[in-house]
Amino acid sequence: MDIKSAKEMVLYICDDELIWQQKIGKICQNIFGEKWSECTIVTGKSGKDVLGYQGDIDILILDINMPDIDGIQVKN
Repeated sequence: MDIKSAKEMVLYICDDELIWQQKIGKICQNIFGEKWSECTIVTGKSGKDVLGYQGDIDILILDINMPDIDGIQVKN
């Protein structure tokens, strides 16, 4: 039986514009290289999405200007 020694990394990209979610995802894919297959990507369009997420987040990328709750408010 194979036991996974490390959990899968969760990368959360929060931006209200889909094009930026995609561009940031591609940049991260280039940075992580082979490790990318071990990464789960979660996306959200507002700070409310991030705050309502029930799982663990290893890396969080936030847009500063978003409707309702912006990236600065989420960070704080």
